[in-house]
Amino acid sequence: MIRAAVTLLLTLALTGAATGGEGAKSAVITSVDVHPARVDLSSPYASVQLLLFGRTEDGKVLDVTRDAELTGAGTHVTVDERGLVRPVEPGRGTLRFRIDDVEVEVPYSVDDLAQAPPPTFAGDVMPILSRAS
Repeated sequence: MIRAAVTLLLTLALTGAATGGEGAKSAVITSVDVHPARVDLSSPYASVQLLLFGRTEDGKVLDVTRDAELTGAGTHVTVDERGLVRPVEPGRGTLRFRIDDVEVEVPYSVDDLAQAPPPTFAGDVMPILSRAS
């Protein structure tokens, strides 16, 4: 899923079709695609970066992630101004984004927040070893 989003971004950047900021605000958006189309968070440290791509009347594809307005979100997740989704509490719901007159919905689910992350060498052992020296 991440690979597809990165491939799409690179393709848009290389073809010169992707612009952001003021270019997205001045063009009329006719449709919006969201990647990933569904958000599943299964640990307290999980996060998902949403990418919103708007298609204009003349067929250009623009990154409208920062220009889209979050019009509906549940209490289960938080979404920052860049589209990063983080879990708050277990549950299911729908995120709603709006840009121009186009609305798009993204279903989400949050599960297993009480689950402890598995220990890792870099995260759990190395800090202890670095204090010992």
